[in-house]
Amino acid sequence: MSSDEELFGKVEEFFFGNDEFANTLEAFCLENCAIFTEDEEQKLEYTVVYSKYQELFEKLIEDFLKANDCTLERFHSICKAASESQDEEKLSFVNLLVMSMDYDVFLMEMQRMAEAKRSA
Repeated sequence: MSSDEELFGKVEEFFFGNDEFANTLEAFCLENCAIFTEDEEQKLEYTVVYSKYQELFEKLIEDFLKANDCTLERFHSICKAASESQDEEKLSFVNLLVMSMDYDVFLMEMQRMAEAKRSA
């Protein structure tokens, strides 16, 4: 079993360097972005797509953790400890993970992708 420090580093490498992870999320977004518009009204369909995105994101992370003999609960504990530490690099990565799951960030990205697709 990897130490917490090693595991944190592996997840960071996976998040930033794994093409399959990035491509899977990008493909999902491209497949589902068409319904998103710049309108201020939040459509119910947005939350349905967001829930599916969350499930996919969590499954990809969870599968990676399982392959590295780690549970999601253990990783949450590692992230909690990292967020309470004075290590700015670790804190930045934890914040990035949290931001990756934020609805407003997701919404802005889907709107951006939808607009780019319509303009192409």
